[in-house]
Amino acid sequence: MEYKHVRLWTAVAVLCFSSSAWGQVSEADSVKGEVHGGWPDVRGAVSLSDFDGRSVGSAEVRGDGSFEFRHVPYGNYRLTVLDGGEQPIHEELISVGGQMQPILVEVMRREPQRPPSGTVPAAELLHRPTKKAFQAFLAAQKLADAGAHDRAAGQLAKAVQLSPGYADAWVNLAAQHIFLRRYEQALQELAHASEISQPTAVILGDMAYAQYALHRYAEGTHSARQALQLDPSNASAHYLLGSFLALDRRTLAEGVRHLEVAARTMLAAQGSLERARRDSAQLVTRR
Repeated sequence: MEYKHVRLWTAVAVLCFSSSAWGQVSEADSVKGEVHGGWPDVRGAVSLSDFDGRSVGSAEVRGDGSFEFRHVPYGNYRLTVLDGGEQPIHEELISVGGQMQPILVEVMRREPQRPPSGTVPAAELLHRPTKKAFQAFLAAQKLADAGAHDRAAGQLAKAVQLSPGYADAWVNLAAQHIFLRRYEQALQELAHASEISQPTAVILGDMAYAQYALHRYAEGTHSARQALQLDPSNASAHYLLGSFLALDRRTLAEGVRHLEVAARTMLAAQGSLERARRDSAQLVTRR
C-alpha cells in the first residue's frame, strides 16, 4: 500500500497578546474582542482562565463574532474559543492591561504541511505504518477538524499501538493532548516522536507551547529557539517566541523582531506586533 504524506498538526496556538499592564488600576472594566476565521462554526462562547486553570469568566460569542468580558484583573490569561457543542477549537494567550485594544482572535483551519518534493524521510521508510494504523490516523484528522480532540486522541492512540514507530501519529497525538491541556503527556509523546524521527521544527514548537503552559518558561524559550534553528522561516515559532518575549519589557525589543518576521505571513501576528511596538514606544517615553 502506498501512503500519501499526511498532515502534521501543530498545536502552537495563534497567540494574540495585548498591551502590558504598567498602570495603577488593578482591573480592566471591559475586555472586548472579535472572533474571525475559516471554521464552519465559531459561534459559541469564549472562556478566560489563569495559567493554573482557574476560571476567570466566560462570554457568549454574538452573531457578529464579538464578545466582552467585564471586570478582569490585570494579568496574563489563557483564552479558549468553544464551538456550539462546548468543544475547544482554539486557544491563545492574552495579557490584560491598560488602554487595551479589542482582541482579534483568528480561528484558522490548518492546511496540510507537505515535505519538499522528491524526498522521503528515512524514518518513514524504516517505520511504515500498517494499513489499520494509517486508517486510524485519517479518522483522527476528521475528528480533530470537527473539534473532537478527545476522540481524535483515542484514534491516534490506536494508531501508535498498531505501529509504535509511527512518528507522525505520535506528533498528532501530542497535539490533541495539548488541546486537551494534558501537557505533561504531550511532552512525553513529543519526546518519543523525536527519538523515532529526530527533532523537527513542528515537534519543538509544540514542545515550547506545552512547556510555556506548564510555567517552564526557560525550557519553552529554548525549544522555540531550537525550532527556529531548524527552520528560520517558521512563522508559528517566531510568533510563539515573539509574543512571549514581548510580555517582558526586558526582552520586548527581541520580541518585536520575532513578531515582525511572523507578521509577514500571519495576519494575526500583525495585531500583536502593533501592540508590542506601542509598548516599546511607551517604554522610551517613560525613560
